[in-house]
Amino acid sequence: MAIKINNESWIRLSLHNHTTDQRNSSCSSLDPLRLVAFAAMARLDGVAITEHSYEWTDYELDKLRREALGNGYCRPDFLIFAGQEVCAKNGNGSHHALVFGCTRQIPDDMILNELCDFVHQENAIVILAHPMKDSARIENFWQYDADGVEVMHWKQDWRKVEGLLDLHKSNLARIGSDDAHEEAYIGVYCTLFPDWVKTKYDVIRAIKERRVRPHEL
Repeated sequence: MAIKINNESWIRLSLHNHTTDQRNSSCSSLDPLRLVAFAAMARLDGVAITEHSYEWTDYELDKLRREALGNGYCRPDFLIFAGQEVCAKNGNGSHHALVFGCTRQIPDDMILNELCDFVHQENAIVILAHPMKDSARIENFWQYDADGVEVMHWKQDWRKVEGLLDLHKSNLARIGSDDAHEEAYIGVYCTLFPDWVKTKYDVIRAIKERRVRPHEL
């Protein structure tokens, strides 16, 4: 259900989640159906599943939707879509990025700038994940040709991230995400989108247009 902020209607989406359904996210103990159920209970309007180096197929997503609706876990208009979290390199570091809308197989361990170029050739988007998380820090993250940056995340000080974006006058879209791997982390942070967002492609368009904002639930 849309919320009103300053007379504007927004919906709440969780863009970064991992489940037990694919071996690519062996770090997760979160069942996909429980992700949907807990997200709906947390008053979210939709979730993205972003496994490591794997994007759920339309068939898999449709099956999950049918099961979730059949069990009464969410409303019919609850948005369930997919992207993927990929690992990129820069110098000696290993950095993570969320990719939405890319139809080609993404090569392993691309340089971060090359990843941005590769994804943009597909008219898809790149969001730099948790840039100040100690194990995957992205130095000078505001300089990259990405579309957005994960600002609100439980393993970084989001105020420092926002401060650096403001200091450098960055135009990156600002995202809030749970990066949920278990139920306890669902419904902490999310991203607000205009209420006209109904599909994954609307999500991509809104991020490209910078019509999003991070939000703490």
